[in-house]
Amino acid sequence: MNPERWKQIERLYDAALACDADRRAAFLDRACEGDEELHLEVATLLASNDQAGSFLAAPATEVMARSVAAEGVSSPIGRRIGRYRLLSLLGLGGMGEIYLAEDAQLGRKVAIKLLPPEFTADAGRVQRFAQEARAASALNHPNIITIHEIGEAAAEVGTAHYIVTEYVEGETLRQRMAGAPQQRIEEPEAIDIALQVAAALSAAHHRGIVHRDIKPENVMVRRDGIVKVLDFGLAKLTEPPDLTTTSGLDTQAPLSARAAKTESGVVMGTARYMSPEQARGEKVDLRSDIFSLGVMLYELVAGRAPFVGASTSEVIAAILRDDPPPLTARTPEASRELGKIISRALCKDRDGRYQTAKNLLHDLNFLKQEMRIRILGLQLADSSNRDARSKSPNARPKTSSHSIRNRAALVVLLIAAISAVIPSSLRLFNEQLQRERSVETPSPEPQDKLFPRLIENLGSGVALEMAQLPSGEYEMGSNLGEGEEDESPKHKVKVDSFALGIYEVTQGQWKAVMGSGDNPSHFNGNDNLPVDNVSWALAQDFIKVLQQKTGQQGYRLPTEKEWEYAARAGSSGKWSFDDGKGELSYYAWYSKNAAKRTQPVGKKSPNKWGLFDMQGNVMELCQDWYDEDAYKPDRRNPAPRNYHVLRGGCIVCAESECRVSFRDYDESGPGKYIGFRIAMTLKSSEVKSSIPAESERVRSVNHEIVKP
Repeated sequence: MNPERWKQIERLYDAALACDADRRAAFLDRACEGDEELHLEVATLLASNDQAGSFLAAPATEVMARSVAAEGVSSPIGRRIGRYRLLSLLGLGGMGEIYLAEDAQLGRKVAIKLLPPEFTADAGRVQRFAQEARAASALNHPNIITIHEIGEAAAEVGTAHYIVTEYVEGETLRQRMAGAPQQRIEEPEAIDIALQVAAALSAAHHRGIVHRDIKPENVMVRRDGIVKVLDFGLAKLTEPPDLTTTSGLDTQAPLSARAAKTESGVVMGTARYMSPEQARGEKVDLRSDIFSLGVMLYELVAGRAPFVGASTSEVIAAILRDDPPPLTARTPEASRELGKIISRALCKDRDGRYQTAKNLLHDLNFLKQEMRIRILGLQLADSSNRDARSKSPNARPKTSSHSIRNRAALVVLLIAAISAVIPSSLRLFNEQLQRERSVETPSPEPQDKLFPRLIENLGSGVALEMAQLPSGEYEMGSNLGEGEEDESPKHKVKVDSFALGIYEVTQGQWKAVMGSGDNPSHFNGNDNLPVDNVSWALAQDFIKVLQQKTGQQGYRLPTEKEWEYAARAGSSGKWSFDDGKGELSYYAWYSKNAAKRTQPVGKKSPNKWGLFDMQGNVMELCQDWYDEDAYKPDRRNPAPRNYHVLRGGCIVCAESECRVSFRDYDESGPGKYIGFRIAMTLKSSEVKSSIPAESERVRSVNHEIVKP
């Protein structure tokens, strides 16, 4: 194939790729009229692009270009580069070929990005390749691909430059979209992906690195749902961003980017995902990546990009000129809140966008929490409906106490959701979390309580959500004959206000704090499973790292009296639900329903204070040493210091062992049924003076309580 013919194919391929999928065929028919061979060549490249399964996806034209440029050069499969043996070709990136390789020294699989010898004569490619290595190796984040090594090796022709990275088993986001119904990703999953990409960008921006090519091909989704941002080949190494600068020629861009603009009249990047300033060739900063993420998130949920055109130039014109259709116009079931977040990210004036990825991360995290509340409301409603349908169809159903409780809880949750989604202005989601008027209503004692929430961002799209519980007094334990001997007698205790995790600590939270390679759990495969196989010392290690990571020294395990206070949620009987009336299976995973393995947190109904899995799933460690005589009024000997208290029962426990007063201890050390829940000591300035009314919904960022 001669170079002129190749250039013609490449131009048509790029133009067709910029078109919507449903318009490509018609465009290709017009552009290739009378030249069947040309039509076939371009159509083949388009099909190759759609079916690509590469580790680092690349334009299909790169494949053809290399086949033309490297004729006569043998395949490197089976060769060794340093201590790495190349096993197979994973794919082709814009800056090199990507191979699966085996590290002979460490016995692990890695990915090697290799700049082919025929490209080493291109100074621009070599510079960009080296720049990618510098950019990616400067970052250490769970959502950014890890660089193991950078080097050079002798090749058949000249020298081969290479980058060794972790091998990610999964699929690109483009592939995930292609396999989804209508090429749309469900909103909860799309938000989770966007959270992780935003976390990666926040880390990169903190180091002064702008990616400049965020798109579905450069985002990898592992089988466990963890997202990895790839391909820093266009990354720009900058000084800390100057957010006062909004225009001007990008004089700090890499030489290759400036040369490409001078020689071909285009700017480095993928047209459909460029920010307006990037498309104009102006200086870009971190807000350009935020625009690109907004484009990608829109496409994930809507199934099509916000800016389209029959050619690259038309796409760029749309980015500069047009406002995208509202997200709900493309996908009516999409939430208006997500539409507002995306609209802000896509603001053409960069000063009107999110100013940092961290701001975007906060709003996405808050939306995720609000969606949890709505889903819980629907679950309670469904549970109530099932309760009614179970009655005789020929008789008017008798309203059960369980149904009444579920409806009351549903009212509480719906009021909370409504207060969260009706803003006092169009800027509901901004980094200051503006205040909104809250209607206070009387709070009768029997109704459920929705307490103020504290949310700590742990990174990687993971948050720790806690409820601020008020101070109070209750009767701890059980009377003699009602339970085990170490639970009696019942006695009054006072509890100061404290915060407690709404869920047991999950494996996702453990990985976000301790690292993905340090998960002790016996049961795994889902980051929403509670962490298990935990000893008291291991829990203390987690808390210490959590304190260091967040700067909050108040994190700890709950005391035994705090745990029972929270589990009872105002109840004085055996259970947290209506003093013994109801079904434990509604609230707990235990021996009758758990199939001998832990279950994702939050799947059962919460207790009346909004806390999940206080009974069942994993036994929860408390701060206290276990003392079988702890409740005895005449106890005089100091408490033994052999074991720590366990509370709540677990997946292999009988019903009686899930009672709120049941006490156990870690006699055998860590076990696959032992986990924990985080508590936090509150400063006096953080303690609410009274129990909140049902309509009150309180959010917190960095523990500063704010009413929406």
